[in-house]
Amino acid sequence: MTFFSKRNMQAQAETSRRTIISSSLSETDQETIGRRLLSHVEKLRQLRVEIEKGIRSLDAGKGTELNVEDFISARYGKA
Repeated sequence: MTFFSKRNMQAQAETSRRTIISSSLSETDQETIGRRLLSHVEKLRQLRVEIEKGIRSLDAGKGTELNVEDFISARYGKA
């Protein structure tokens, strides 16, 4: 089980939801926070999926050597 397991994320979301509901925030604020929290949890889930795909690829021997300087230059341009 990983830190970002579905069960952990659901438990964290439920705990956060209960905290928000019991607070003195307006319903609109609670809704906004809830939507943002769910969005964040979904992004973490997607990241976990991508990391797992990368790990499977490396385990299958599909990894290649990476020159960090070339990667940064290609990604952000030369300084």
